[in-house]
This record gives sequence, C-alpha cells and structure tokens, in this order.
Amino acid sequence: MSLVVLATFSETSSQTFQAFLPQFENDTSSEAKNAAKQLIRKLQGFAAAVGLAVATVGGALAIYGSGLFTADLAVAAALKPLALPLFLAAALHSLICSAEGVLLVQKELGFLGKVYSCSAVFMPIVLLALKQQGAGLRAVWDAFVAFQAVRVVILNCRVHLRTRPIPMPPYEPELKEPYD
Repeated sequence: MSLVVLATFSETSSQTFQAFLPQFENDTSSEAKNAAKQLIRKLQGFAAAVGLAVATVGGALAIYGSGLFTADLAVAAALKPLALPLFLAAALHSLICSAEGVLLVQKELGFLGKVYSCSAVFMPIVLLALKQQGAGLRAVWDAFVAFQAVRVVILNCRVHLRTRPIPMPPYEPELKEPYD
C-alpha cells in the first residue's frame, strides 16, 4: 500500500486544526490561550492515534497483504522488509500534518515556507547520495523515516516551544470610507 494512500487519512488532522483553532484568533485572554493550547494537545493526541491506526494497517498490508498488490512473489518478498519503515513514516506523517495545521492557523507561512524549501532541497540531495552509494530500497525508506522524524521535531518544536502567544492577534482590515 502506498504511503500516499495512507497519508490521506493523516492529512485530515491539518484540516481539523484549521477548522477548530480559528475560534480563538480574536480572543487574546489567558483563558482563550489555555483553551487553544488544550485543544492543540487533544487534537494532536487524536492525530497521533489516527497515525498509529493508519500505520498499523499499512505495515500489516506490507507483511500479510502483498498479494493484493502483486502476484509476483519476488515483489511480495521485497515488500515485507519495508513494513517497519512504512509503519514509521505513516505514523510520523500524522504528527507532521497536525503541527502544520496549527502553524497554518497561526499564519506561520514564512516559517513553513522555509521548512518546506529546505526539505525540497535537502531530501533530493540525500536520495542522490544514496543512489551513488548503490543503496537499496530499504535504505531509501530509512532515509525517508529520518526525514519525517526531523520534520516532526522541527514543526512540533515551533508549535509547543514558541514564545509568541497563541492565539494570533486579531486581524483588523482597513475600512475605507465611501466617496461622497
């Protein structure tokens, strides 16, 4: 089973944050900050549970359900050693999506842009280095798991260790007077 298929279930955690956190944007009271932090913790716990469930399905399919994807015994045998990195990558993906959802609500677009720009440069360099070394498919998956783990740490540190208050200050659009 492709990580892309599994990831669709984890992606909903980002959208869930984007749906529920904005209610705290215009309230800068300490109660609202605490409620927002509590909601973030609860939703991230839920996202982690979804990630573990999805990862378990993916890992189990790699071990026991390879026949659903191929009749070639060699391909099925090559899939089994990938069960653990597939499990880890899928589980980590939900933690990435949930942190990304929080950061999108908090309008941390510059930070996210830098993280994803660095990711777009760094990961291909690692993959090219693995190719030059003649590394196998398992090494590629292990590198992807490490890449996911680094993103989990970076994004979640930004969410939980930030000094800027949660929620964002209220947005007040400039109102123009109509012409007489």
